[in-house]
Amino acid sequence: LQAPLTALALTIQFRHQESAKQLAERLSQSDPLTGLHNRRGFNELAAPVWSTALRNQRPLSLIMLDLDHFKQLNDRHGHDAGDLALEQTARLLERICRAGDVLARWGGEEFLLLLPETGLPEAHALAERLRQQIQTLTLSPRGVPISLSASFGVIERSTQQQLEQLINQADRLLYQAKSAGRNQVICEA
Repeated sequence: LQAPLTALALTIQFRHQESAKQLAERLSQSDPLTGLHNRRGFNELAAPVWSTALRNQRPLSLIMLDLDHFKQLNDRHGHDAGDLALEQTARLLERICRAGDVLARWGGEEFLLLLPETGLPEAHALAERLRQQIQTLTLSPRGVPISLSASFGVIERSTQQQLEQLINQADRLLYQAKSAGRNQVICEA
């Protein structure tokens, strides 16, 4: 009788450990506020997408977006308002993204969308649609209406041999959008 009980106890303990391990793995790849992938989760999912596009010379685009004046929003309306802005933006992005797209909160108020089988014209159109829809989001923490806007950098894979190069170029384009007055989409020409 003792042997089967010991075996059962070990099985239960093993299952608990496996569950805890799986939970820890999921948490290490997701952003706790938005539930989106974080950098680690993005990189893991994006690697095979990148590899396939590179190997088969297929179109692949990247959108990097950043909520405008986010620090001022936090300073003026509190971190709860900033969190709400991030959560609502994440939900909007999830609704618009296709099943094969890779979406992540890149950091702070930045988000990335990796778009397989998507050329620059389609990625630009998507970014413009997102920009317009972000403007329609209205937050009302503490009864005070707050409008949002975002700036976008959009690029299609061309000669880049590493995903990091594409991300850095999208970041440069995003910075140009910010410098040019925000609330706009800048694409690689």
